[in-house]
Amino acid sequence: SGEKMSKSLGNLVTIEEFLADHSADVLRYMVLNSSYRSPLTFNQEVIEQSERALDRLQSGLKPALPGANVPASDLLKKQTEETQ
Repeated sequence: SGEKMSKSLGNLVTIEEFLADHSADVLRYMVLNSSYRSPLTFNQEVIEQSERALDRLQSGLKPALPGANVPASDLLKKQTEETQ
């Protein structure tokens, strides 16, 4: 509804609270999919759209990527360890 988030309004969601219910990849997708020139739209509809889009992306990439059922953060960690 375009309402600003604030502690005094009681509508602030911390990253920890968000991650208790959603994956970090969903948050990353939401941020990367938004424009840096405008405020981030943060509501349940956008979260659900991001989850669906991320599911489609992961499903589409699964045949192309070995270990695609492993979270992206684990793949990055593995790659980092292999290059050291």
